Amino acid sequence: MEKRPDRYERIPHTNFRDLDRKGKIQFILDYYLLHIIGVGVALTVLISAVVYYGFTRKTPMLYLLATDVTLEETAQEQLRQDLTEVLALGRRQSVVWDQDVTLDISDYERSLRLYTLVGAGAVDAFLCSGTQAENLSVIGATANLQEVLDGDLYAALERAGWIVIGTLSEEDGGGAYAMAIDLTDSPVAARYGFSLPDGERLCLCVCVSGEHGEQTQALIRFLLSL
Repeated sequence: MEKRPDRYERIPHTNFRDLDRKGKIQFILDYYLLHIIGVGVALTVLISAVVYYGFTRKTPMLYLLATDVTLEETAQEQLRQDLTEVLALGRRQSVVWDQDVTLDISDYERSLRLYTLVGAGAVDAFLCSGTQAENLSVIGATANLQEVLDGDLYAALERAGWIVIGTLSEEDGGGAYAMAIDLTDSPVAARYGFSLPDGERLCLCVCVSGEHGEQTQALIRFLLSL
């Protein structure tokens, strides 16, 4: 039985210019369809990236990491709105509330997120229980408040009785230091409705690797003003 020629063999020496409109379209689809699809996908990815990074993505100006502390969605939004006003943030700047982390290494993925964010300098402050404040201190994640806060702000916290004293590890020289701010009896707890384990204090610690010191101090001044 004679072999049936395929469509390419039927026009072995056809000049593209000699084809009619339908033939030209078929010729392009036959030879360049995959290229057309590839270019289309690349353009879609490029346009999506431009829209996301140019018009949608916001730069975090204050990153709050919560461990052992949770907020309802509405309270999170209220906190973000309040701090956006306090910090006078622009359209493409944001406050981040992140409670999807833990120090419990048995939860590998969520504990890894915490260590990675702290190591990368992404975190500015922790909202946490008293127990977790001590644990964060043990791993060297909390800054000495007396060293990183302005003198007048630290003095105001002392007068309010909000300073929590912790103990430095032997690797860091030992001794007492200002580890955290105790917000348990402040208006902050009632305003936003933080949830903690029973019997725990609500604390704020400044992250030792945080990059937004000015915004972090503005946060603390705001909490003092409530």
